[in-house]
Amino acid sequence: SITKSGSNKIYHYIDNWNGIIKYYQDNKLYKEYKKELEYCYVRYLYATFIKQATKFDKKEYLNAVKKAIKNVKEHFPKYRKNKYFYKNIKGIYLLLFNKTIAKIIYNLNHNK
Repeated sequence: SITKSGSNKIYHYIDNWNGIIKYYQDNKLYKEYKKELEYCYVRYLYATFIKQATKFDKKEYLNAVKKAIKNVKEHFPKYRKNKYFYKNIKGIYLLLFNKTIAKIIYNLNHNK
């Protein structure tokens, strides 16, 4: 329900995903599941999170995009080498995601 309201609480999802990464690291499971975590993390931040952020005004949306990109670069800077991104069209979108595409997504959602 948080993501449906357009509330800034959706930023907590970044914190939650970072907590998931830390859990796997702390429990010595990170290496075993890195590729899956990487795919899920990037998919969530560049797809679900960004889609929900389109409910914000443009300035806040661009801030959300900036935070998503920063977190992906920080945690998974080489995610484009992950084989899971090459299995479907959604993965290709995730590989291509950038600020320009984010602006297009925002404009498409606000010009309906």
